[in-house]
Amino acid sequence: MTTDLGFASPLAALAILAEFFGSVALLFGVFGRVAALGIIGLMLGATITHVKNGFFMNWFGALPAGAEGFEYHVLVILIAAAIFIKGSGAWSWDRAFTQPR
Repeated sequence: MTTDLGFASPLAALAILAEFFGSVALLFGVFGRVAALGIIGLMLGATITHVKNGFFMNWFGALPAGAEGFEYHVLVILIAAAIFIKGSGAWSWDRAFTQPR
């Protein structure tokens, strides 16, 4: 990220942490809304990076690596927005700890 994309080291580290811990948190349903917000921020940054390549991904492998469009990023943003709005779900640890017994 720092060499190829020119990101500052602290921003690259923050993106790596958000992607790793955000996905783990979403998987286990812990702090789902916070994790979804982090993923949304990360994917907005990725969308800005890929917007020059157009909308569609590299479906047939004809483009060089890194020259894909941003359709995947929009999909992830919408999925994370749904989790941010509705919460992690009935089987999440968030729900288990916040529901009255």
